[in-house]
Amino acid sequence: MGSFEVSGEYRTSTGSKITLEGYVSYGSLSDGKDCEADYTLTNVTKNTEETPNIASLVHVIHPKNGPAWYRNESNPAQSGRWYDSSSPMAPMLTMLFAPSIFASDFSPGILEGAGTGELCSIPLMPRFMNIEGDNLIFDKVKTKAAVLAARARWAEKFIDATGLTGKDRDKYIKLLLEVSESDYSTLTKGMSITISKNINGQIEIKELREDTEGFMVVIRLTPTETRTVEQVNEITYFDDVSKEVKESGLSSLEFMEKDLNS
Repeated sequence: MGSFEVSGEYRTSTGSKITLEGYVSYGSLSDGKDCEADYTLTNVTKNTEETPNIASLVHVIHPKNGPAWYRNESNPAQSGRWYDSSSPMAPMLTMLFAPSIFASDFSPGILEGAGTGELCSIPLMPRFMNIEGDNLIFDKVKTKAAVLAARARWAEKFIDATGLTGKDRDKYIKLLLEVSESDYSTLTKGMSITISKNINGQIEIKELREDTEGFMVVIRLTPTETRTVEQVNEITYFDDVSKEVKESGLSSLEFMEKDLNS
């Protein structure tokens, strides 16, 4: 699919805006398995109060065959640590680009190695969208299946990280899926996506919601030369969980019971 300079933004009716700037290379494998990306998300809406714990600039790196990594870089003097897309601590700025929410929102993605994040989730769109005229429309059944797949992979990886096996493993995977169940039908109602290409080869992906005035998400992909994407050398969320279990001195079952009751 090629390599692109990327720009984009999410606008709301209140005038607030989040912008996206960076680079993506889509490679040649299906489902974005060899997608690479390096971009920043910026909240350009000026707040009346300083809130240091809330990110206003997030750097995202998606290495080839890896998860998307997020780092809070709001403070130029001190960047935060990197968190992968499965971590509840990841400092995400929501572009409200629905395909990325369904493909990878706080999860390792719907398939091993498949794209996560705002840009590398784009190759997964055919899995939960249908073409109707000039628009791409979310398929309710396929979207629900995609979200469930992502949630199930997160639950399985989390439970495996704790070391639970056998019937206890099955029991707690089921429990986690029950507490994380979400219905995204209200998010997709009246929402459509169009993809267009101009004479200069720039691709524009636009997401609109018919019942929400001022709502728009647009991502522009301009062809460019391939470049190297930085690698992130950090411990993954699930490896961190395994380390936490070991250091707690608790059995896997005791750890899970304590975690669910806290």
